[in-house]
Amino acid sequence: MGYLETALETCALYDIRLDERLCTGIKGAVKEFLMAQRKNALLHDVQRLPGAVHLPISVRQQLSGDHNLPRFDEVQIELEKARVNGTRDAARKEPQVNQVFNVHGPNARVNIDSTDNSTNVVHQGVPFSELRKAIESGVSDGVERTAILQRLSDLEAATDRNSGTKRYQAFIAAAADHMTLIGPYLPALGHWVHNLLVATT
Repeated sequence: MGYLETALETCALYDIRLDERLCTGIKGAVKEFLMAQRKNALLHDVQRLPGAVHLPISVRQQLSGDHNLPRFDEVQIELEKARVNGTRDAARKEPQVNQVFNVHGPNARVNIDSTDNSTNVVHQGVPFSELRKAIESGVSDGVERTAILQRLSDLEAATDRNSGTKRYQAFIAAAADHMTLIGPYLPALGHWVHNLLVATT
């Protein structure tokens, strides 16, 4: 506990936020420290060194398992409390500023205390390459990623509105679990499909 308290006091002294990564590092260091103590205690008890404290059988049994580390549960609880309290304190310190901007249309601008005399020239491109990069980096499962990318390639190859609509639906179905990822691209894709020529029979 002294090892943990020292780490927490250091973080407080230098205003270091206890995030998940730092907590994992502290937890690992404390665990290694406890395991070294346990190993030394068992070794000294076996060797019967002069001045070594003899461990009762019940204590030796308690220390024998790999997962039995005295007070480690307490360490984890105290560390989690410190992390949560640090997160709350940081949230209280941050100024709450709420601003709402409603922006419409392509290349729309927000002007604050100024006059906009510019002219918009809109090029409504289809973001296939951007969407492909987003899927490649955002979908972790290889099989699912390949299936979604194939549906996207099929959609990109559509030449008429009928096939484009079907392929658009197939793409949406394949990527249904990743709407947060593909959502920003859907309006442009839908507009592109809508503007495809109607197939002539």
